[in-house]
Amino acid sequence: MLTITSISREKRKYIIDCDGELTVTLDADTFELAGLEPGDEVDEALLTELASRSAYKAARQKALYAIGRRELCRGGLIQLLTRGDCDRETASQVADEMEQLGFINDTRYAGMLAEYLYRDKHFGHRRVVMEMISKGLDREQAEIAAEQYRPDPAEALDELLDGRIGRELNTQTGVRRAMNNLLRYGYYPGEIRAAIQRRVGGEDDF
Repeated sequence: MLTITSISREKRKYIIDCDGELTVTLDADTFELAGLEPGDEVDEALLTELASRSAYKAARQKALYAIGRRELCRGGLIQLLTRGDCDRETASQVADEMEQLGFINDTRYAGMLAEYLYRDKHFGHRRVVMEMISKGLDREQAEIAAEQYRPDPAEALDELLDGRIGRELNTQTGVRRAMNNLLRYGYYPGEIRAAIQRRVGGEDDF
């Protein structure tokens, strides 16, 4: 058994110290329901369980708030939760619940994100996959969705070259600048060369 030596409050959290041997943080509701007071003798397992329950509640609230504001995938939700003081195990448990409730769905999210990156950002296949992985999707999910929603790269490149990127194709410097820009957009070198050749004609000397 441990003896509670001090209880301090920070906003709506209570920090409970037991002889300097164990310190736990509880949310206000969990603390009030437990009815703990300085001088109480408590079982270490009970305090640990209360702390875990409180941490889960806080992570769940954060998850629901985040999901209410924007679409997230499982990996993205876990990334978000573990940026704070939530451990990965708790974050995974919360993500499990959010999946069971249908609040997050990686297949749905992957399709929405791929479509957005192609349509609104005008990214190429390679950049789309990279961006999707950075949002928390695994590589397999990212590649499947990126391929499923991939538009004709020739049409996408023509559209980009109709704009600012293609304004200086009459010079070698302009051609190289356009190539570098399109590489950053995530298009493959062969796709870019073919698109520029359709504009400038001649041999591929860039």
